[in-house]
Amino acid sequence: MCYSHSSLIDNPNVTRAQAGQVCEGLLKNYPNVRILLPQIKSLTAAKTLVDNLRKAGIMQTSIWIDAQRGNTTDHFRWTGEPYPVSFEFLNWYGRDGLENCLQFSYKWDQTANPPSAFELKVSNVNCNLQQLFICTHSGSSSPRFPSTPKEIGSRRSPL
Repeated sequence: MCYSHSSLIDNPNVTRAQAGQVCEGLLKNYPNVRILLPQIKSLTAAKTLVDNLRKAGIMQTSIWIDAQRGNTTDHFRWTGEPYPVSFEFLNWYGRDGLENCLQFSYKWDQTANPPSAFELKVSNVNCNLQQLFICTHSGSSSPRFPSTPKEIGSRRSPL
């Protein structure tokens, strides 16, 4: 089961105490995959969420984005550090029965710091469910995701 709370997404002015109270209720029973957030419609909203989680003392937040395009699934991890947003590209095998309609484009940016950064453009988000899983550590031990990143820039894997 997953939870969400719109104030962490919509309000960049959430106080530290408010964020802490919300996060305590949302996160305490979920050590790996924390929140499913179908409300996020932009990277700005994702940044607001991460900033508010940090206010609550959650400092190692990652956002995992599973994006279905055609017959392939692309898997990104946003560590939230540094700004501008940096992404790592992961192959993800299997969909765990979850539907996904997040459409996107990306490009490799070798000039970025770190050089593994992607520019990710989210577009045409017109669905009831996006796979945005919020984790409080740099990796996930959930079987839903690979335990370690695969080679950066590897080809997308067919389902």
